[in-house]
Amino acid sequence: MKVILLENVGSEKKGTVKEVKPGYARNFLLRNNLAKIATSKNLKDLENLKKAEEYKKELEKQDFIKISEAIDGKEIEIKTKVGETGKLFGSVTSKEITEKINEMFFLDIDKRKVCLPEDINSTGRHKIEIRFANDISSKIFVNVTEE
Repeated sequence: MKVILLENVGSEKKGTVKEVKPGYARNFLLRNNLAKIATSKNLKDLENLKKAEEYKKELEKQDFIKISEAIDGKEIEIKTKVGETGKLFGSVTSKEITEKINEMFFLDIDKRKVCLPEDINSTGRHKIEIRFANDISSKIFVNVTEE
C-alpha cells in the first residue's frame, strides 16, 4: 500500500511517498495521522505543496541576497565601558551586534546569523561575517569604542 508521510517517521522524511505493508499503514500510520493514502489527488496536492515550498525558499533566498548586498562592507559602532588597561568590562556578543544592525538598517536579523569565533573583548575595528544561508554571507566591520 502506498502512503504519503505527513510527519517524519523513522528515517523517512515528511512528504515522502512510501510503499508499506497494509497492516502497518492501517493500524499505525493512518490511525496516528502520520500518513495518508497515496491517491492521485493526494499526490497532486503533494506536488503542489512542494512547488509552493520551493517558491517560498527562492523568495527567501532573494531577500537574503538583497539584505546581504545592502549591509556588505558597512561599519557599525558599539560603545561600551572600558577599563584603564583598554580591556572591555564584559564583551561584545552577537546579540549586541544584531541589535545594532537591526536598529541601523531597519532589519530583523537573528543573532544566530552572526558568525563570531569568540566574543569581542577589546576596543578597535573587528571584521565579522553574517551568514544568511550556506552560500549567502556578508562581512561588516564592528568598531568598538569607549563609552
